[in-house]
Amino acid sequence: MNVENDMPQAFIIAETKINTQSVDSAVSATNDKKWSDETKKRNLNTTLTDIEKIPETIAELTGNFQNTKNLSTEEYNKIIVSHSNNPLFKHITATVSFVNVSRDFCFLFREFTGGLTVGDMNRTEISFWVPPAIMVDEQMAVQYGTVINDLGQKIEALRNQAFKSKLDTPDKIVQAFDSLYPDSVAVNAVATGSILDWKNFILINAQFHSPDEARYIFMHLARTMKMKWATLFYDVVVEDTAGKQYGLDTVNSAPMAFKALRLAIKKG
Repeated sequence: MNVENDMPQAFIIAETKINTQSVDSAVSATNDKKWSDETKKRNLNTTLTDIEKIPETIAELTGNFQNTKNLSTEEYNKIIVSHSNNPLFKHITATVSFVNVSRDFCFLFREFTGGLTVGDMNRTEISFWVPPAIMVDEQMAVQYGTVINDLGQKIEALRNQAFKSKLDTPDKIVQAFDSLYPDSVAVNAVATGSILDWKNFILINAQFHSPDEARYIFMHLARTMKMKWATLFYDVVVEDTAGKQYGLDTVNSAPMAFKALRLAIKKG
């Protein structure tokens, strides 16, 4: 058992997948066409340029927000992005791996009413996560680590005793003692959802009142997603307490810059 002092991280490990079943349903309900046939006809693949054409193509086939003014894909996407909860973006999904996050962080997904799903990855050892609020003071971080390390060692010793006594099956023993660990126990997790759900979830959980851990992770994740899906996230920016807005690169200006910022939708 150890105490982690690395900052949490998020990685997009799968992307640009299309929920073909829901797309087929939406398209066939309006004009009896198949999405697979249309992608072949239009020569659409999984490149970033073609992925950003998906909402426009679906809109054309279903009669929603059709591009009647012959706008470019970028201009068109910026218009339909402004329609909150636009169903066109539910057909593009991303899977994100979260490394060195607290168990408390994972609870955010269970509270979200959108379509994101999350699962803990198996832990090979028990670790504790030290939050950014503590990390800024080295002496405090050491004291914090000492406290949770002592607690963890006591729980681990009792758990090992339960294993030796064979009180129950190993998985049941692990479940029983997991409930004793505080929510700062470090875990790795994987979550999957549509781009629309990710955008809504990130914006909700990167506000001034949000936990530092969530705000730190989601600000950096928003920057990564904006780099991958530029027009779909074109209107996501960071904002300070005075309401002044900046580009997402601002979160990298200093290690603790995120503490003075929140995610917001671009004004105007």
